[in-house]
Amino acid sequence: MSKRETFDQLRVDRRQSEIFLQEHIQRLELKEDERRRRRSSSEDSSHGGRRRRHDYDGGGRCNPIPQRQPPPIKISKFKGENDPNLYIEWEQKVDQIFNIHLVSDQEQVDLVVLEFEDYAMTW
Repeated sequence: MSKRETFDQLRVDRRQSEIFLQEHIQRLELKEDERRRRRSSSEDSSHGGRRRRHDYDGGGRCNPIPQRQPPPIKISKFKGENDPNLYIEWEQKVDQIFNIHLVSDQEQVDLVVLEFEDYAMTW
């Protein structure tokens, strides 16, 4: 294969990867919208439409409820191999982690891009 053919193939591969990632982002946005709807409806029903930010002790004093910090999210690195099965397995694992932690779409993109290495960084 000549250098020109190799370059053309890399360009085609990159375009296919871009299309795949755009479609994936659209799917993630739909999932995030659904999560927001579910989260909003559960908060409305469980708190009468209002979030509880304080708790009252036995003496009638108002104590703020401490806000819980989310646990750190660990995502494995992805090197961008040409094997789509490796990417799909990695994506499914990462998607499960994001679902557990209710990570927004923009945060998902930011976190995933941080874990790209080698060829995946050119996507």
